[in-house]
Amino acid sequence: MIAPSRTHTFDEPAPKKEPRQYNESETQKRVVHWLRQRPEWMVLRLENAAKRSMGAAARDKAMGMCTGAPDLILLYRNRLVWLELKSDKGKLSAEQRQCHAELRARAQTVIVGYGYDQTIAAMGALEHEWCR
Repeated sequence: MIAPSRTHTFDEPAPKKEPRQYNESETQKRVVHWLRQRPEWMVLRLENAAKRSMGAAARDKAMGMCTGAPDLILLYRNRLVWLELKSDKGKLSAEQRQCHAELRARAQTVIVGYGYDQTIAAMGALEHEWCR
């Protein structure tokens, strides 16, 4: 005789499996992969978050680095989109909020995506809106 499973009984719902949590770099890789499968999207990466010495940071700032700039610049057909990626529980820094506000004040589209699924949903909604 086979003993019944102790993980769940038929009168209780099966335990929900927690979805995998991805960090920001893993999320960004997945989003870039998704974008590269679509010829109407072009993706460019901004390098702003690396740890630097004070001298290197000053040099990079003089060369155009902007603290708080979004992670990716996207072209959807002929429209510019700035994309900031966060983990599911990530938070924007004060510098990011300021930079995004400045971009929006210049009539730029800025998307902040929290996790892969939410980011892809936002991108799909934007495609739908712009294709009407």
